[in-house]
Amino acid sequence: PLASDNIHSEIQRILLPPLNVSETMANSVFLRDWILSGEKDVGKITEYLNKIQAKQGMTSAFLVSEKTRN
Repeated sequence: PLASDNIHSEIQRILLPPLNVSETMANSVFLRDWILSGEKDVGKITEYLNKIQAKQGMTSAFLVSEKTRN
């Protein structure tokens, strides 16, 4: 049981932060509006992703558009 708890805790430690970021991005009104407006101002999305990266202590943050494949 102890080994199982340790494995479960380690999986949570590794997976939860990226999942939380993706949930935040999925519910972001800013991202929704940016995509629906044509994904024109790349500077705005770059700033948004840089803020998420810094706030969460991630080494990278990205968004892939289904429409443009960018």
